[in-house]
Amino acid sequence: AEGAEGAEAVEVVMEDGVVEHVLVHRTHGPLVEQYDGSGAMSLRWAPSQRVSRKRPWDRLTSTERMLLIRTAAKKNRAIREWRGSYGGAIDPKVPAFLAGGEPQSDKQRAAPEVWLGMVGTAEAAMSREREVVRAKASTAAQIPPSAWSRWSADQREAFLAGGDEPEPTVLADKEKEEADQRGAPARS
Repeated sequence: AEGAEGAEAVEVVMEDGVVEHVLVHRTHGPLVEQYDGSGAMSLRWAPSQRVSRKRPWDRLTSTERMLLIRTAAKKNRAIREWRGSYGGAIDPKVPAFLAGGEPQSDKQRAAPEVWLGMVGTAEAAMSREREVVRAKASTAAQIPPSAWSRWSADQREAFLAGGDEPEPTVLADKEKEEADQRGAPARS
């Protein structure tokens, strides 16, 4: 039977023979009851179950759909039984010290500011990274290409990491070594 906003009631026969009714939306899948009485169109997936949730509901196979509908029926039944044992609203069993979520000490109250002060925001970190890249690029642009090409990969990396420009004598010695290895005369 077609329900409100494209949801259809599907009957699921459980292992004990009891029929459970699950509302299934044609594009979002089964409606799963939450402990507070609300509903959600998705299940909380264990990592082993996530493979089927990478595709939208309308692209799942009939077997995958039936498996998810059966899982939703089991969860809905368990929630209803849990709610019935409390006689209505379910106690989420949150300890008293967590209820309300107020920090208990000065250190806990200051934690977000301390953390943001040490790390900063993602935007600030990305801005600092862009500045470093620009600075390296402008410094590298000041080096003549002929000198840059004579540097070894290690020298280039050290320079870009903030090191000094290699000494010309070091470069000349390096060229002589490379020329000797190739058997060619070195540049002067």
